[in-house]
Amino acid sequence: MQNGPLPGPPTNVRVSEITATSVRLTWSYNEPEDLQYYVIQFKPKHANQAFSEISGIITMFYSVRNLSPYTEYEMYVIAVNNIGRGPPSAPAVVTTGETGTKS
Repeated sequence: MQNGPLPGPPTNVRVSEITATSVRLTWSYNEPEDLQYYVIQFKPKHANQAFSEISGIITMFYSVRNLSPYTEYEMYVIAVNNIGRGPPSAPAVVTTGETGTKS
C-alpha cells in the first residue's frame, strides 16, 4: 500500500471532430507518476441526470460515441492512480452536430 497524493486534474481538455453523435476529446497531463488510467464523465448540460462514464482509458485522447445530435454536453476528464480518483478537469462544453448529411 502506498500513501501518495491523488492525481491532479488533467488540463487542456479540447474537443475536435464533432459530429452528430460523437466528439473527440484530447487532454494534457503533466504528472505521470503511477497514473493508472483516465475516466471521462459526460452528460447533456441542462439535463437533470447522472453522468455517463467511460473508464479505463490509457491514452490522452478518446472519441466519445453514441451521443444525441444537436445537444450541448459537458465533459470532464479524471485521472486515476492507485490511491484513487483525482479531481475532474475543467469542463469541456460541446454541442453535437445535426443529423443528416450536408451536401
